[in-house]
Amino acid sequence: ITIGKLIGFIYLLCLFFTVSYLLTLILNFGSPTGLFCFYYALFLECVLLSSAALLFSWALSSFTTASLVSFMFFVIGHSTKEFVQMAVFKNKKIFYIVAKIFFFIFPSLDLYSLEETVIYHAIPSFSKLFYLLLYTFLYLGVLIILTIMALKGKTVRR
Repeated sequence: ITIGKLIGFIYLLCLFFTVSYLLTLILNFGSPTGLFCFYYALFLECVLLSSAALLFSWALSSFTTASLVSFMFFVIGHSTKEFVQMAVFKNKKIFYIVAKIFFFIFPSLDLYSLEETVIYHAIPSFSKLFYLLLYTFLYLGVLIILTIMALKGKTVRR
């Protein structure tokens, strides 16, 4: 059930991003290669966030709590690098340890920010795009395993 829901989310994301990519090409916003790289990274980030939201919706009892935790996952994921930089700047050992723990537990969603490809018509390297794909699939695997572990003791109603 979990894998099926995730595949459904990914299918809908593919459909949405394909239509929006084609619309931006029709409206002539930027180079096609840069836009493709931007949408590729955005798609991978959304896959990661939707799998985290799926985990939280199964693990937590309330929809509101799952939504808030998913939003906090997004916020923390986009600020992990800043946490580590702030910890280095503050020069406090405990703050640095906590920041490193956050950095290794939560995904670094800043990796997916490829706005410069659209703004400056730059193309990221193939190795960066492959790294994003590998990072997403590894983190996705961890989230799926955690989701299955959260479902182990629950009865699922259809």
